[in-house]
Amino acid sequence: MKYFSFLLIFFSAIILTTSCNNKEQIKVDLGYDYYPLTTGHYITYKVDSFYFSDGSYPIITIDTVSYQIKEMIDTIFKDNENRDAYRIVRYRRPDASSNWEIDRIWSAVRNTTNLVKNEDDLHFIKLTFPISNDITWSGNSLIVTDGDNAYLKDWQYKYENINQVLSFGTLLFDSCVTVNQLDEENLIEKKYSIEQYSKGVGMVFKEEKFLGKQRNLSSGWDFPETGIWVRYKIIDHN
Repeated sequence: MKYFSFLLIFFSAIILTTSCNNKEQIKVDLGYDYYPLTTGHYITYKVDSFYFSDGSYPIITIDTVSYQIKEMIDTIFKDNENRDAYRIVRYRRPDASSNWEIDRIWSAVRNTTNLVKNEDDLHFIKLTFPISNDITWSGNSLIVTDGDNAYLKDWQYKYENINQVLSFGTLLFDSCVTVNQLDEENLIEKKYSIEQYSKGVGMVFKEEKFLGKQRNLSSGWDFPETGIWVRYKIIDHN
């Protein structure tokens, strides 16, 4: 009888130990790695901006400006809520042969539920965790959307195309997600904004369109008349 009692205790201990080990091995990926906050980490982008000036079709003035931007996680500091915040130094140069110059100082804070990026004192909820398809959130809810910021009102961010493969030039990213921030269009205007993030890297692509448009009756297609169209594409990272 003692022998069987010993076996029962022995195998119960094995089952309990195995169960504990299995629980320890289960790790939920919340998606924090889509925006790495590591000091020294940087991403370089090629930026193309197209400015459309009002005119009578077909005479539409288009000014094109291209340059490079590098965002680097610089240091950690305590914000006014005593949270760990990451200072982001944003550099700019006209082309690869020119020297970098500091353009902006931004910051980012991540907690268990979201990542907030401060861009020129505008706090955007860039990501919410866990990352999952069809999740939506008010990405600009921390911003007072009046005056010059009225265009940011009521944006509903949502995740799309999780684990998609994206490539830019020779760079290939096999685990990306799209954040659809805004996609509205009618007969006279188009408003569109997306960002794409790669696991282990951060934002790899961004596109914004805020365009007034008209329809050419003879051709039947819409053309931009006023506004701006901006694209960021990653060209380097560490």
